Amino acid sequence: LNGLNILMNEEQSFVHTMSNHNCPETTCEQLFKNIITDKALSEFNGLVYVAPHAQKTDSSQSNKNLLLSDSARAISRPQLKINADDVLCAHGADIGQLDDTILFYLESRGLSVPEAKALILKGFMQEVIYKVQNKSIQNTIMDSFNGILTNLISKLLDGINE
Repeated sequence: LNGLNILMNEEQSFVHTMSNHNCPETTCEQLFKNIITDKALSEFNGLVYVAPHAQKTDSSQSNKNLLLSDSARAISRPQLKINADDVLCAHGADIGQLDDTILFYLESRGLSVPEAKALILKGFMQEVIYKVQNKSIQNTIMDSFNGILTNLISKLLDGINE
């Protein structure tokens, strides 16, 4: 179960998942990523439930958010409720901003600010996009997001130049 958003202006995304493991030897992997700017909001609530008899369950849940403005917001609540002993379960959340050190490094290697930001944002998104097994659909998704990224980076640069 995977999701990817680029949220701008006052857009909002609310993702609520519940993964119930009621049988032994079940698996589930969740990865949700968001690039958030302006006054946009992302909320992730995820619950992984493992029943007492669901031994050998393997489940993971991850929510990663990249904030590109001071007013962008991300709320993340990954949760585990494990009632079995022999399981492999993990959950996590990350909320951060573009790293100025990485931007400086890329600029020192000859990339412009827009190119450096685009490279970082594409790298952030690719983990989710590469999970799509059909290459044609994968390319269509990346093409769609490239257009949105171009607009987003232009908007970010306009804010810097003002």
